[in-house]
Amino acid sequence: RPVALSRPASPLADPSLVPFLAKSPTLRAGLAQVERDDLDVVWGQAGRGTYLVPGEKIVIDENAIGQGSRIARSLSHEVGHHLFTEPSDLTSRQSYVNGRLRGEAAATLSNVQVQREIVAAGGPDIGVSGTGGRPQQYGAIAVEFQAGRINRSQALRQIAEVFKTEAPSVGPHATYEL
Repeated sequence: RPVALSRPASPLADPSLVPFLAKSPTLRAGLAQVERDDLDVVWGQAGRGTYLVPGEKIVIDENAIGQGSRIARSLSHEVGHHLFTEPSDLTSRQSYVNGRLRGEAAATLSNVQVQREIVAAGGPDIGVSGTGGRPQQYGAIAVEFQAGRINRSQALRQIAEVFKTEAPSVGPHATYEL
């Protein structure tokens, strides 16, 4: 008979996350900033998605309990949101949406960076959040950015262009497109 996993107090207390944190300086630094900014990292209801409540908390779907790879992937994305500081452009609906997509792109770039650090340090591939061939597209754009062939703003714009066709984890029956 399978033994039920006990629920760690928070995603950061989940023992399955420890080996991933040890292999990613970017994730450790991002989480240190989250702590300095006094954000909580909490479990959310199963199946309700993973998300940032700005200035308050990062919520990780409790279905990830015991899955360090999934927790690391989710945290790398949500920490990327928290660290994205471009102000919202409220001049038009399209400008606002484009800004939100740049935020998603920054979170995705954070996810790719953490994934690469973990793999380079001999850890397993945590993957990049996304569906279909999009994660590979995000990775290819990140390679161009890291090689200096495009700048950060160009990388964010290119990732945002791909990301707008994704379905949000908190509303999986829609996309980010207007």
